[in-house]
Amino acid sequence: MSSCEFFRALTRISSEGGKIVTVKIIVNDNVLSDIIVNGKPLLGIATSGEVLELANRALTEDRVIETTIGNARIVLEPIEPRPTIIVVGSGLIAKALVDVSNSIGYYVAVVGNNDVNKDLFSNAYFVSNDLRDLEKLIDEDSIVIIANEGGKPYDSEALYIALKHNAKFVGVLASQRRAAVIIADMVRRGVEPRLCVGEASFTCWA
Repeated sequence: MSSCEFFRALTRISSEGGKIVTVKIIVNDNVLSDIIVNGKPLLGIATSGEVLELANRALTEDRVIETTIGNARIVLEPIEPRPTIIVVGSGLIAKALVDVSNSIGYYVAVVGNNDVNKDLFSNAYFVSNDLRDLEKLIDEDSIVIIANEGGKPYDSEALYIALKHNAKFVGVLASQRRAAVIIADMVRRGVEPRLCVGEASFTCWA
């Protein structure tokens, strides 16, 4: 499965509580990932009884287990579910959001449009320079913050994607002028947002 799908799965289970086990199955240069929740593989990949038994052991002993089964290297890690956040942007404000989110325990995904310096966002869980990945990351439990100081052409498209996929919370950092342009574009596309306006530079759709 892709990193996008894995991040989306983490988002889905973050509200369930309790510990989970992430599983990586590595064969040569190929890596498959799954998440074991309540003894069951969430993504239908790690279905081997031996792997599920090891996952239970990893939970019981609260430690990472690495082993080899056949020609595959298996890495099982028990983790506490953590909330996730998707930051759309590539500048200093986006970087600050990622740093703060990391420090309080969020899994963070960063999405740009061929403008993200991956070295700058090395502490993010997932980084993409392809705006199309945003659709693969978002589900109804997602928190999305669009934070490009000065605005970028793809901000409006990112907002439309987030609203179209019914993200739980969408925040846009923008000046009043830029916010007006983005809102007008949403109306043109047929979106009827319920606006929640705080500071002049912040607009969110609930």
